[in-house]
Amino acid sequence: MAIADVASAGIGVVVCTGISEISFRKSLAKLVEKLRNAIKNVETKKFEQIQNLSEYFDHFESKIHNYSTHRQTSTINIIWCDKKIRDDENQRYFEKLKNSLSKEQYQIVQCDTNEQSIKFTKSNIQNNLILIASGSAGHEIVSNVGYYFHIKGIIIFCSAIEYHRTWAKQYKKVLLVTNQFSQVIQKINDIERDEIYFLNFGFSYEDITLKLSNFDYYLSTEQDGFIIQQFSDINLSIDHHKEIMNELHNLLVSKKVYPNDIPYHFQLQNLMQCAEKFVEVLKDNQPEKNIIRLYTTSIPSYYKIINDILNRLDEQLIVLIQDYIKALRYSLLIYSDKSNKMLCSKDIKLYRGIDLARENSFQEFLRKFNVNDTIVFPAFLSTTLTREVAMNFAGEKGVLLSISVDCTKSNKPRSISDVSQFANEDEVLLNCFSLLTVKKINKITDDLMLYECTLELR
Repeated sequence: MAIADVASAGIGVVVCTGISEISFRKSLAKLVEKLRNAIKNVETKKFEQIQNLSEYFDHFESKIHNYSTHRQTSTINIIWCDKKIRDDENQRYFEKLKNSLSKEQYQIVQCDTNEQSIKFTKSNIQNNLILIASGSAGHEIVSNVGYYFHIKGIIIFCSAIEYHRTWAKQYKKVLLVTNQFSQVIQKINDIERDEIYFLNFGFSYEDITLKLSNFDYYLSTEQDGFIIQQFSDINLSIDHHKEIMNELHNLLVSKKVYPNDIPYHFQLQNLMQCAEKFVEVLKDNQPEKNIIRLYTTSIPSYYKIINDILNRLDEQLIVLIQDYIKALRYSLLIYSDKSNKMLCSKDIKLYRGIDLARENSFQEFLRKFNVNDTIVFPAFLSTTLTREVAMNFAGEKGVLLSISVDCTKSNKPRSISDVSQFANEDEVLLNCFSLLTVKKINKITDDLMLYECTLELR
């Protein structure tokens, strides 16, 4: 190679190297700028989230006090946010929704901006809310106000359902992502019929606070809680109790709790029989044993009556039959179990199987309850000391609850086999309004999950 060629090649290398270095520095500068902008955005969002939380908790104590003393109204606000809410198609859906709901119970508010719906949600804690949002609006709205305690449920009505399900699954109150408006109406009806709250499957703490005006009162077994101090606190007039049962029957009819046929245990004849048996067993010796035994009998279905009312979380009905609930709650606190099946240990394991084969209840349960969440069972809860027995109740698709209990405490669960009509079932009964804290979740099979929980004795 000639000297000139070598020189030219050398200059070319120098020039190329210089250009590459300049290009690299430009790319590096762009990357640094992007990082700075990203950090700035994160800091801005963090500041906005802190502001939102600060606003949420600002005067929170006074808001809760107002909520517990004045209670929420029976009106339910449905907020529907979509920037195209005024389009002909959405207006047809709006008319269909309006015609399917009670005008006295529901108020439907249409918003075409996220700001409107967020502002309305924040300023209307006196009413329960159901949010309907388009996919494009939903994410911002839910991240801003999706945790507000008076929101009963959130529905995302969109076309790109798979895309929006990816972000929606992290928010517990998003109950449905769909492109079918018939499913929107059905889900609202489900919420109002309480199906979303898993009758017999457990409630979240949020569910309880939404439904009961003074939830701590119902959870408490202290002197000022939802409990009697002695059996003589209960009026034993049979006329009084028949009047209560007659009113219960009338309320179930007027509230249309059972729109088709009222089940046998809530029919008037059976309710009157329950009232008579209730007064009778309280007048006998050892009423705590008698009440527990009555709870285990098939007829007059005392257990079904009180548990169905408790699971509905209808405060008017709970207060109406409170003597029937308090009598059993008190009986379980003072009953002396002689069987020695519940040893005085700080860690006794109880088990309960929950069959979740119906529709999508399995997926809903897993979505609703995660580690560190609290599962509340308003009704009296049957459990067993034998894991295999509970597994049978879980069925082919469900959840096995493994419950750790401190049995050194006086308000521990009671083994009731000695007084039960079904002694061979070896039943251990948890009191009403039991709280289970989820500590660990493990997969047994694809269709069976193990929830390891601790019973919180209050």
